[in-house]
Amino acid sequence: DKGITKIWRMRWFRLQGDKLLYFRSEDSEQLSGMIDLRLVTDVVIPPGNQKSFVFQLHTASRVYFLNVEKSKHLDYWVNGIKSALDRIRSGIPLSSSTSSLPSLFSSFDSPSPSPSSSSSSHLD
Repeated sequence: DKGITKIWRMRWFRLQGDKLLYFRSEDSEQLSGMIDLRLVTDVVIPPGNQKSFVFQLHTASRVYFLNVEKSKHLDYWVNGIKSALDRIRSGIPLSSSTSSLPSLFSSFDSPSPSPSSSSSSHLD
């Protein structure tokens, strides 16, 4: 959308039970935020996504944009989150321990209003 600048913030994510926890650094224990997977309605890899490895988590009130470094990490995260969602929807209890998914960096997109056209920067 014109008028929206997307600010990418580097965060490290951990899948724990029915929550996707995020932190400011890989070794941080201080939680920066959380996405409740029970509220996620869809996990989407946008078309034409060969170079950026972005995926989206849709909720009723928001779309989260996440970006990983490599294609194989995209598969790990998308499949891991979809597996957790399947278990949640089936009523199968999820372990509260951290998932075996790699605790890798992901970028977290937070749109903010801006008079300029759409742009995004990615920190590697």
